[in-house]
Amino acid sequence: MKHAILLFTLWAVSAALRAGIPILGFWGVDPENATKARYAEMRRAGFDISMDGYKSLEQIVRALDCAQAAGMKLLVAGDQLVLHPRETAEAIRNHPALFGYVLGDEPRMEDFEAYKKRFDAIRTADPAHLCYQNLFPYYGDELLETIGAASYEEYLRKFSEIPLPQISFDFYPIWDYDIRPTWYYTLETVRRESLRTGVPFWAFVLSTPHVGYPQPTLEMLRLQIYSNLAYGAQAIQYFTFRTPPQDDTYDYHNGPITLEGKKTETYNIVRDMNRELREVIPFFDGCTAERVGHLLETPLGTERFNGAPRGLRRLKVVGTRGAVVSVLRQGEKRYLAVVNKDFETDLRVDIAFSSPRRPLWPKEFAKTPAAAAHSLSLSGGNLLIFDLD
Repeated sequence: MKHAILLFTLWAVSAALRAGIPILGFWGVDPENATKARYAEMRRAGFDISMDGYKSLEQIVRALDCAQAAGMKLLVAGDQLVLHPRETAEAIRNHPALFGYVLGDEPRMEDFEAYKKRFDAIRTADPAHLCYQNLFPYYGDELLETIGAASYEEYLRKFSEIPLPQISFDFYPIWDYDIRPTWYYTLETVRRESLRTGVPFWAFVLSTPHVGYPQPTLEMLRLQIYSNLAYGAQAIQYFTFRTPPQDDTYDYHNGPITLEGKKTETYNIVRDMNRELREVIPFFDGCTAERVGHLLETPLGTERFNGAPRGLRRLKVVGTRGAVVSVLRQGEKRYLAVVNKDFETDLRVDIAFSSPRRPLWPKEFAKTPAAAAHSLSLSGGNLLIFDLD
């Protein structure tokens, strides 16, 4: 009976998320200065959900009220939830602006039992809202020593034992204007764990520059978001919306909103990206990435995209880094997604099908006449989508 209730709860949470791929902002509206206007500003930038840490129940309730007035949802984290998980969930579980609860961020293997106890306490009080945790990425074997895992696969499997409706990890791939070598390996490994468990994964995009991470451009955001979606991601999370304070390690600066609450040029870039993303989401919502491969460069832990799926006769790309190529299934539909892996230069895509068709995205390509063969120039980090059926 207990098992049946758990399965029903996970189904209910998953059904609620199927309304669309959510867009989350970490370090959202400042809890100390939460107002309807602040959340409305975040909403205008294209976000659905704000995540932040809260020190008290009163602070959480005030933020929930302000978020509701602006049409936003909250993912609740912080000391109040960590210290009083059951009591906090009991107090806010009926609030319309509640999206879910954050168990913690980047846990190590030794943290598993504490996370599981926190999950059980929250779930007992509120089975209707999701619990969330965000995992480390794979930056290399040195990080595995920090995590305390023999492999990244072991780490993912351990935390998959907590029955959450998502597998979330953060990876910021653009470092010193180059691509970190383990990014696609991490995407591949998380995708496999997602397919093994049947639990969708959520991925990140970096919007706040710091240390070696550069000021984001629209092309950089496209590369991260469209690569995540091509691998099957079912939520896009920004780090961050509000700029965190600087410390001795990270010189956070120029996030979409400053510490003083002022918009930066990054706000406009993120807003424009999210407007574009809203138009793309219907192609990826509820999709399974049945097959993912690479053309030209084949990064660590990935495979070359070989063999044509039904409907595709030829696919060739000409450029610097090449492309991520994905076959996605959405119910009875199948899509072919091609992502330019270079955020600085165009990619030429020569493609032929067994019957005439036109691209579904980008919009400017969708206006071209239907044809069996196309030669298209895809801008930096951009996405090309065709219907395969």
